Amino acid sequence: MEKKVPPCRRFRAAVLNFEMTADVAFKVIAVAALEQIAGNAEEFRDRPNGEVIHQLRVGARRLQSTLSIFKPIVSDRRMNGVKAELKWLLGQLDSARNLDVFLSGAFARASRARRDKEDLSALGERLRMARKAAYAKARTVAEGDRFSALLFEILTWIEVGPWTEARGKTAALRDGLISEFAPKTLETARLYARKLARRFDHLSRKTGHQLRIRIKTLRYVADVFGNLFTAHPKRARRFLRGISSTILPPARTSWPTSQSISD
Repeated sequence: MEKKVPPCRRFRAAVLNFEMTADVAFKVIAVAALEQIAGNAEEFRDRPNGEVIHQLRVGARRLQSTLSIFKPIVSDRRMNGVKAELKWLLGQLDSARNLDVFLSGAFARASRARRDKEDLSALGERLRMARKAAYAKARTVAEGDRFSALLFEILTWIEVGPWTEARGKTAALRDGLISEFAPKTLETARLYARKLARRFDHLSRKTGHQLRIRIKTLRYVADVFGNLFTAHPKRARRFLRGISSTILPPARTSWPTSQSISD
């Protein structure tokens, strides 16, 4: 029997087009991630479960990745505050998610493998009680004033933050076409990730974690940018498969240049 997936709000990919300016594309992508956060928070208040927690966190991670990719455009005096609130939210959900993963993964495998399951039953009970407490904490967060303010403040910043009125080089990037911005930005991010990955066996734990974040950023944002490159759909799919299947970016795959888009 197929396992039933609990109700949750998955990311609804933004539809981009060549005529969009970079600022409009950012707003569309960022609001979609914020809707994923808000939708799963509402679902969690009514029906708390592990998949909703997971998708809520995915929404926050997607928004963080969007901020990272669009940093040359949206960096302003308020962006660090937005990033801090997203980091706070993820921190409040860490325990619930970690216990979900451990109970359904390593602990479940250990329980199936051991014959003396009674030795694990007490530990399992303590873990489930800890998860119950973590869920209660997450629900308090989802119902709290700080979370409501977070949603409102981030939405306001996305739509009319100081970055929308900036001048100079930032304005030129902001008002330029997304079809010019996306390939260059993703290629820069990809090359940086590959530079780190070449020294993978010698990376410190901290740098290895940074590489993992870079790869996730590429995957999340490339997933959204993919529908821009209709002239090269196979190349975009290969890029996404390469990111999803291994920690190393695909060696011979690159995003189409702005010139190839217009051909």
